[in-house]
Amino acid sequence: ADVFVLPAIGEGLSMAVLEAMASAVPVLLSEGCNLPQAQASGAGKLIAIDEHQIALTLETVLTDRALLTQMGQNARQLIAEQFTWERIAQEMLMRYTSLRMV
Repeated sequence: ADVFVLPAIGEGLSMAVLEAMASAVPVLLSEGCNLPQAQASGAGKLIAIDEHQIALTLETVLTDRALLTQMGQNARQLIAEQFTWERIAQEMLMRYTSLRMV
């Protein structure tokens, strides 16, 4: 895929989005996807749940191959830095440890 689009009203943490980014696929997400890191890292763009906004954003990214490539690279890097099983395990251990000390 060239781009993954998820205009959702409410997602906890979409595995489909994480899998797309792990495959170096840029993402277009609504705020309801709860993954602002995608835009902050340059891996994706936040879009309104509006067919015209989605169409315009799709046209913008699909007609710029360099942008798509960079977003895909950023997506894979974001996953490697924040969403690997090792990283999640470290985060969980840190949180459990901090609770135990309270």
